[in-house]
Amino acid sequence: MAEEKQEVALAALEMELAFQGDALQALDRAYGEQQQALLELRKQVSLLAARLRSLDERVPADEGEEAPPPHY
Repeated sequence: MAEEKQEVALAALEMELAFQGDALQALDRAYGEQQQALLELRKQVSLLAARLRSLDERVPADEGEEAPPPHY
């Protein structure tokens, strides 16, 4: 009887270990996908920052307030 309980407990532990292994693999895949997405987002932010600097260089600097419009 005690040996049967040990076998049942061992089977339960093996099943739990298998589920934990599957969960760990799923988490590892998700982590890898998130790392790839993060790298892509960093590249995009870097490109957008460079583009913004380029556009900022082409816009003339503000030389003070504009002259008031002519009155009628």
